[in-house]
Amino acid sequence: MEELRSVTVWLEDKQKELELLTDHFGLAAALAATYMERWQIELFFKQLKQHLKIKTFVGTSANAACIQI
Repeated sequence: MEELRSVTVWLEDKQKELELLTDHFGLAAALAATYMERWQIELFFKQLKQHLKIKTFVGTSANAACIQI
């Protein structure tokens, strides 16, 4: 079984803690915020796909996404 590291982050807007598990022991705990930001980006694209009925994005740049939308 792999060892995991627990990182706890305080969510100011929700006034609660979020516990993340990672297998990266060399990373600073401050990188937990990066995980949260990435998750928000994933949720944003999920909403775009659901509401605009886009299955996949054909480009990776901001311009390509704007053109497709």
